[in-house]
Amino acid sequence: MWKRTRTVPWADELNFRATSWAVWGLASLIGHSCRWRVHGYEQFRALQRQGGLILVTWHGRILLPIFLLRGQGLCAIASLSRDGELLHRVFRRFGGVSVRGSTRRHPVRALAGAVKMLRRGAVLSFTPDGPRGPAGKVQGGTLYLAQKARCPILPIGSAAWPCRRLGSWDRFLLPLPFARAAVIFGEPFWVPPEAPEGLLKRLAVKLEDRINEAMAWAEAEVRRAW
Repeated sequence: MWKRTRTVPWADELNFRATSWAVWGLASLIGHSCRWRVHGYEQFRALQRQGGLILVTWHGRILLPIFLLRGQGLCAIASLSRDGELLHRVFRRFGGVSVRGSTRRHPVRALAGAVKMLRRGAVLSFTPDGPRGPAGKVQGGTLYLAQKARCPILPIGSAAWPCRRLGSWDRFLLPLPFARAAVIFGEPFWVPPEAPEGLLKRLAVKLEDRINEAMAWAEAEVRRAW
């Protein structure tokens, strides 16, 4: 039987329920209509079997990877805000599990819960420039998780054509029906367990480059004729 995930007013509850179903339904219809190209999936599966893995992509490109990996029990951090509540419910409809908390407002709770799940072998879907940007910049939480859980980071690039880019801070990518869609799994990225702060800053820039390389590959895939 369906259970409420938080104690919220019934008006908000009905709104969350209706909106999450609508978002899930629209994303599913678009995703099933797309023509897909995926590179590096076998490597992802091999790392998944080893246990403890962080998948990273930019906040505005999260839709295609979530749809592609639906039903695989991915984990995510969802803030305690209204936006986070909606994300939690949509993510759950795609077969995922959320750790509630924010890396900004409640960092200890969120990161500690995520580290615990990673150590148990979970695959965590993480947007290193979220939840509010700046877009395309890796924040410290990603490297912290990899360092504490001692697990690899796997960059993901995604693109679609034709598509729409929303006016949000992350320029969220929304594929149009029957679009060409590409998801690229990059090479694993490791963070040394005892890396000093200076090295972590350099690694953050390097991780940004890895994500952008995967994004550029995905963009090239969908722009050429299939």
